[in-house]
Formats: sequence, structure tokens, C-alpha cells
Amino acid sequence: MQPKMRPIDGHGMYVHGFSLCRKQRGVLMQCSNRATLRNSRQAFTLIELLVVLAVIGILIAILLPAVQAARASARRTLCTNNMKQLGLAVLNYYDVYQRFPIFGFEQTGWTCVILPFIEADAIYSTTSKRVGSDSGPWVATPVSGFMCPDHPNTSGQSNSTIYADFGTRGLTNYLGVAGRRVTERYSPAGDTGILGAWVNNNTGVALGMIGDGVSNTLLMGERPPGPSDTGDWGWWAGRNDWDIIMYSTVVLTDAPPSLISGYKGCKYPAVYSAGRLENPCDQDHFWSLHAGGGNWTMTDGSVHFIPYNVSPAVIDQLVTRDQGEVVVQTW
Repeated sequence: MQPKMRPIDGHGMYVHGFSLCRKQRGVLMQCSNRATLRNSRQAFTLIELLVVLAVIGILIAILLPAVQAARASARRTLCTNNMKQLGLAVLNYYDVYQRFPIFGFEQTGWTCVILPFIEADAIYSTTSKRVGSDSGPWVATPVSGFMCPDHPNTSGQSNSTIYADFGTRGLTNYLGVAGRRVTERYSPAGDTGILGAWVNNNTGVALGMIGDGVSNTLLMGERPPGPSDTGDWGWWAGRNDWDIIMYSTVVLTDAPPSLISGYKGCKYPAVYSAGRLENPCDQDHFWSLHAGGGNWTMTDGSVHFIPYNVSPAVIDQLVTRDQGEVVVQTW
């Protein structure tokens, strides 16, 4: 007995056994095996597959740069927040002592003495707080607020093979602004910046000494610590080195021989400009891991992104506290 044809819709489609059939004006036009029809609907041709893959590739090419840019922007924002918190810590230190921290001659260094103001009292309690004392168990301790999130070294620590006696050290990405040139520290007035050396008879800068205004004077900037032996700079430093401070312009004849003897061939003067982690010459100037410029904290605690195309002469004016310069901030 032949199976009867059962209608399944109002458009001439019938089920006949295991086949799907179409009738037009009462005449059977075509029958197809339902399994075959189902399989044919699920299959893709090679051309269709290639088109889909091409569309996916185009979407990835369009979206990936946007995602990467969003992530870079987020990291830069976190870096800005770090510098904001450090700036506020310095200002809180000032409220207590009525002086800005001095660079490493009366204590371990500005990065050390502000630890209680960034909720790092436990680390601060382990430091010696003595002049030039930069060896001890605390030097290996990383402080997250001192490292830019853009830095590939997420541990905040580095091992030195040149300075084997130091061993593991905690790093800093942020340096205090000491002034224009290192030679100024040997003048009667000392460094011309806020966090320099030998300032005010080695007692530190008071607000009354900032004639250029706190919103017009740089407090700290960025210089990423490089790979081991090319600038693994520590937050704990207190000796007469550049782990925690920097000048806006470094001239070859200004730098102590111990700092430059291993890096022959560097171009001077070294000024604020783009740099590379693997280039030891870039330890001699402010720069950042952000595209196009770097973050700077002003003495009023505000943070500004200053592009590299700003003239070095303008940076020289911004790092001094009482030279009478009038700087129009256009960035």
C-alpha cells in the first residue's frame, strides 16, 4: 500500500513517506528525501566559508586597534592615578613637616619618607631612615604605586648583575624633579627644583620659596626602569645617584663619571624625549612608556600629560621653582 500524502502547510507542501513533495495545481512536481534536504541546508560551500572568514578577519582588523587603544588609555589613566597619589602624599608630608622632602641627605629619600602617606607604613617601618643607607631587606620590596602599569615588569623588582651586592631591588618609575642641571646643586642656593639637593641649607623647600607658583612648577615625572644593568632604579635610594631624582637637561660634562662611563656613545644634552627600555642612554632623561609623551605631577598635586613636542626650553622653565618664568601651558 502506498503511503498517503499529508499536507504540511498551505503552500502545496506534502509529506509522502520519507519524502517532502510539492504539488502545483494538483500535479506532483517534485519529491526530495527529507534527510538529504536537511543536510543540504546545513552545508556551506567553500566560497561561502571563505567569505565568512574574510568578514571575520576584517572585523578583527577594525576592532583590535580600538581594543588595544582602549587598554593603553586605561593603563595611562592608572599611571596618572599613581602620580596623583604620590603628589598628594608629598603634599601631606609638607603639611606635617612644613617642608618638601629633601633628596637623600638627611634621610633615605623622598620616595621613602612618603611611604606612611601612601598606606605603606609596614614597609616604612623596616627602613633604616639613615643618611645614605640604601642596603637592607627593604630594598627588595616592591611598592605598586611606584610602577607604571604600562611597564612590562609587573613584579616591580629587578636583579642586578653589575651591582651584585644589591641583589633584588624594588623599582620606581617615578622620579622627583631636582632642577635644570646637576651643576646647580653645588651652587650656594642648591638645586632649583622642588625635590632636589642642598636646598635651603639642606632643610627642604618651603612654599614661600616657590615664586613661580605651585601650578607652574613640576614636582615629578616618569623615567621607566630598564632591564637589569641598564637602569634598574630603586625607590629606596638615598645616596648621591639618580634612582629617585632627575634633571630636565643632562650634559655630558655635568654627569658623574660613575653614571656615564658604561654608556659611551650616548647623545647629549639629554632632554625630555621618547625612549626605549633597552637603551641605557635613555636613563639620562625623563620619558615614559606612553605614546607621544608622559605624565607629570605639578607641585599643586595635579597631573598633566605633556607631549614630547614641547620645547626642552619650556621644560627647563617648568622644573625651576623661582626663576620668574611665565609659561603658557598649551598641552
